[in-house]
Amino acid sequence: MQRVLFLLLPGFSTVDVAGAVAVFDMANDVFTHLSKTQPYRLRLLAADAQAVLGSSGIPLATCPVPRRVQGGISKLIIAGDSRASLDEFDSAERRILPGWLQRHVRHVELGATIGRAARVLAQAAGADPEDAHQGGAVGTAGGAADPRWIGVSLTRGVHLAMDLMARDHGGVIASVIASRLGEPFQHAYRSAAFLRPPAVRALDDPRIEELHGWIARNLRQSFSVARLAEHLAMSERTFARFYRRATGSTPAAGLERIRVDAAAHLLESSQRSIKAIALQCGFASSEVMRRAFVRTLQISPLQYRRLLTGNDADTE
Repeated sequence: MQRVLFLLLPGFSTVDVAGAVAVFDMANDVFTHLSKTQPYRLRLLAADAQAVLGSSGIPLATCPVPRRVQGGISKLIIAGDSRASLDEFDSAERRILPGWLQRHVRHVELGATIGRAARVLAQAAGADPEDAHQGGAVGTAGGAADPRWIGVSLTRGVHLAMDLMARDHGGVIASVIASRLGEPFQHAYRSAAFLRPPAVRALDDPRIEELHGWIARNLRQSFSVARLAEHLAMSERTFARFYRRATGSTPAAGLERIRVDAAAHLLESSQRSIKAIALQCGFASSEVMRRAFVRTLQISPLQYRRLLTGNDADTE
């Protein structure tokens, strides 16, 4: 179970924190339904034991930051307001939070800041968040951004939580949660490009497009590297180098993604059994297809069908 800590500063955006907490809570609910487990344990922290007032004026009950967090911190999300300097923090915040964060920052697997004040605090502890939407450092020190830390502006808290959760569990789970959140999240996360395995990247080379089309039309057949190379009139060694350079993937990984994509479409659009779909898409067995789905989509074929269609009558 991942430990997700929210560190709240006075004036934090209520909608950001409430929305982000809701995303992780929905993920717990989805996994409780799928596998009777919950991937996240959430906790709200603050400089002291008093409830913290958000931007709406509604206080949230928090726990004081513990002197030492035992074990690692999977995710630390700091939420603040628009204050631009530590000098604007109150005395308790200045006395407690920078030192606490400095002691724990190296134990944070992934950190995030929402709002300027949160970013200021992270920088004071030696973390320089990378702007999630600009692709560069948002700090003022001019140093390189820390890839373990992400910074987003106010009102982007729900998007941040969705992105973090999708990294953990893939696009299918994200699409289910997005459907509960409604627009615009449903449109952003439910697109076929997001749900299905990432398309094998290809340069503008018609040979790759033709090869993938040939594979897709003949999925029941077996494809060795030698056969793929022969189709393009190349030696195996030349073909392997060509394919990786053109797609960023090995031929075996590309072939698996094409098979998984075809199977995902059939799971969503047909009533065929998982075993029949596995054989139609060229997998040696339904178990081989299950392992490929877990590698590619982080979810089994049965779970994929159950989540997207509500049909759980089939078995694996």
